[in-house]
Amino acid sequence: MVGLFGLLLFGYFFGRLAAKEIIEKKKDHTWVGFKYGVLTLWSGTLSGSLVGFFQEGFHKIGMYDDPFVDYIYKPMFWVTFFGLLPVLFVGFWFGRQIKKHSK
Repeated sequence: MVGLFGLLLFGYFFGRLAAKEIIEKKKDHTWVGFKYGVLTLWSGTLSGSLVGFFQEGFHKIGMYDDPFVDYIYKPMFWVTFFGLLPVLFVGFWFGRQIKKHSK
């Protein structure tokens, strides 16, 4: 639930930054959309992963399992691995929509 809220919150925040770059600074809408899409994906995943790390993994530091790998690195890796291509398409599309509606 925290990861979902994080995705929504960071999507709102990074969407506003993307709109400023595309509209005011006249940056390329495709790469700006992709950049902020990746930042949204990573920020939301990290916020959700940190909740699990502090609830379950924090007290396991120094034991056999490595909680940094289990609760932070693995989710970031797999979400990036499977989410990079969809973020590419959605980021390009959102960037184009921002540019189109700014006229």
